[in-house]
Order: sequence, then C-alpha cells, then structure tokens
Amino acid sequence: MVYVNGKEIARGDVKPNTGAGELADDYTTDDPKAAGRTLADVKIPSSALRKGVNVLALEVRRSAMPSAWVDTSKGMTLFKASTCALMSAALTAGTGDAVTPNVYRPAGVYIWNSSIMTQFWNAIMAIRTTR
Repeated sequence: MVYVNGKEIARGDVKPNTGAGELADDYTTDDPKAAGRTLADVKIPSSALRKGVNVLALEVRRSAMPSAWVDTSKGMTLFKASTCALMSAALTAGTGDAVTPNVYRPAGVYIWNSSIMTQFWNAIMAIRTTR
C-alpha cells in the first residue's frame, strides 16, 4: 500500500478495509518463480501533497505461505520462497522549481519494524516446538 502524508493513495493485493496485521491476498500459483506482484506507476495526486516536507510510506504485507512452497521431505521445514519482499521502489518527479530535494532528516519520532518477517518466523518456531 502507498501512503502520502498519512493518507492511502494506492493498494495492491490487499482487500479493501483490511485491518492492520491482516495478510495480503493469497497467491494464485504454486510456482514461486511466477508469483511476483507489482504495483506500478502509482500517480501521486497534487492534492495529496503539501507545501514543505511530504512523507511517502510503503506498506508491505506478507500473504499466507502456499503449501506447495513448503518442503518438509528432509526432516526440516524449507521454504522455496518468501511471501514478503520489496524488491525495488522509485520516486520520480517532473522537472521544474516546484520540487526540491529534502537533504535533511525532518524532526520528529520515527518507528520502524526491526524485521518485517519477525511475526512469521515466531509463528513457524511456535509450530515446530509444539509438535
């Protein structure tokens, strides 16, 4: 999902009104190499921008792990792919004097998740230790 200044402007592979912490849509293929997802060419409306510093946020959610992506044949759990990754992102702007780079970090509090996969791995470890 894409947010500008705290307002959502685009989403992909996540149902509308999905709450925080809920999973993205299930993958539609059993082949992890063919399972890429793309949210491309998101246009930021000028009405979403304000004078001064603007904040762009990208939210990445994992989906459920398809059973075909899990291999337990060697006595351990091996995953053939990850269900959560941001491979690239680019922010571009047209030419002109209206856009200037923000070369200093804005003041304020920032909260970052140390690892987007922490909940996933904790759940896997809980499953393995209860068997």
